[in-house]
Parts: sequence; C-alpha cells; structure tokens
Amino acid sequence: MLIALTAFLILHFGSGSSPMIVHLDQLEKAVKQFITDDAHREQALKIVDRMKATEKELLEKQKKAIQSLDEKLGRRTAPASEIERAMAPMTADTQAARAKLLELRFELKAVLSAGEWAQVFPAKSP
Repeated sequence: MLIALTAFLILHFGSGSSPMIVHLDQLEKAVKQFITDDAHREQALKIVDRMKATEKELLEKQKKAIQSLDEKLGRRTAPASEIERAMAPMTADTQAARAKLLELRFELKAVLSAGEWAQVFPAKSP
C-alpha cells in the first residue's frame, strides 16, 4: 500500500519540478520570437510570468503537503482517513492552479491576434 501510494504521488504530483514550467519556458521563447508588436509581446510576457508564478506556487505548496503526508505515511498507526485528509489539500491546490492557468491562457488569447496565436501555438499534425 505504501509503495503504491508513493508511486501515485510521484506520478501525479511529480518529484519537485514541473513539466509545465518547461512548457511555459517554451511559450515565453515563442512569444519573444513571433510576436513583433511590442505592446502585445509585453502583455503576453506578463501573462506568461503570472503563469510561471502560479506553477511555482503550486510546487511549493505540494512540497509542504508531501512532507506532511510523508510524516503520516511513516507512522504505522496512521489511519487511512488521516492520510486522505493530508492528501486533500494537494488535490485542491492542483485543481485551483490548473483553473488559474486556464484562465490565464484565455487572457493570453485575448491579447494575441489570431495570427500571433497560430504562430505561438502552431497546430500539431496528427
């Protein structure tokens, strides 16, 4: 049970870094490369910075929550309900951050023209 739970946490929450941060770094590079209008570029970069801040905040919260959860998992007598309560903030924080990132993506869409959007987010071929 402990091994399964640890594997779940690593797969679901990562091991301290986020693939989203890498994605956001690529997004920042694309904005700098393709957006020639200074006003649009600056607005877009501010939104990307807010996205990065949201993701970093989530990672910090998760580190603290994982430490708390690890302490509970280390106690043989910890009941399942206590472990579930320790996991609940992690799930809630993740959902809140993902909602915020989605909101920021829509803000970015409102800032960029359709042509700029197509350059920054090129369509992927099947």
